Amino acid sequence: FRRVLFRSNGALTLASGTVDVSTSNFDLTVAGNWSNYGGDFWPRLATVTFDGTTQTVQTGAATFYNMEVTTASSSVTFFDAWTSRNFTNTVASSTVILTEQ
Repeated sequence: FRRVLFRSNGALTLASGTVDVSTSNFDLTVAGNWSNYGGDFWPRLATVTFDGTTQTVQTGAATFYNMEVTTASSSVTFFDAWTSRNFTNTVASSTVILTEQ
């Protein structure tokens, strides 16, 4: 049983302020791009799931606790420095691209 705090069928942009998944460790699912241009993300023990078809992730050097890519035939490109305690690519036909901008 996973509690989802936020489900975005589009993009998630952090321009300022803080996204805190709370001490309840609510999960986030994002189908669009993840862009962090100045906000803070507090991951606690939550999972961030990327389930779109073609996504770019500009983390702003964020730290994730759990990160998953779950959609078949997807392409997720990660920019910026980021860390994750656990990373899971659950679909063999997806592509994960790690790049430095």
